[in-house]
Amino acid sequence: MRRLIPVALILALLLAACGAPESGIEGVTAENYPRINGSEDAVPLIQLVFERVHTQYSGGDYPTEALGAEESYEALLAGELDLVIAPYPDEAVLAAAESAGAELETRELDYGGLYAVTLAGLAEDAPARLVADWLTSEAAASEIDSLRA
Repeated sequence: MRRLIPVALILALLLAACGAPESGIEGVTAENYPRINGSEDAVPLIQLVFERVHTQYSGGDYPTEALGAEESYEALLAGELDLVIAPYPDEAVLAAAESAGAELETRELDYGGLYAVTLAGLAEDAPARLVADWLTSEAAASEIDSLRA
């Protein structure tokens, strides 16, 4: 047993030296992970994305919770969130975006009437855009389908 402890310690140090595993979403890492929130219905999708980037999390142990769609949209317009996963923005949200001089970019997700919403004009390689692109990709389709099961 005493011999196993140094071996386990050495393995842990080697794994730490090699760095964290690569993200399943190309271009998004734990260091540049976008700030995401949304409605209560969006929690499974938020957790799925979190797991694809922070692969050390699994089984529901995610440091995230839903704000609610209205609060999430307010936070997006205030620059506190990069991506919202929620129902389509209602008239009040669209009016607030217009008065703030912001344009919203919405992408319909194949999951319970939810949308991935970012501010328009993000760079092509912005983490929030990459996550929104991934959520609407073929690569994500089977994983999103498994959430419904």
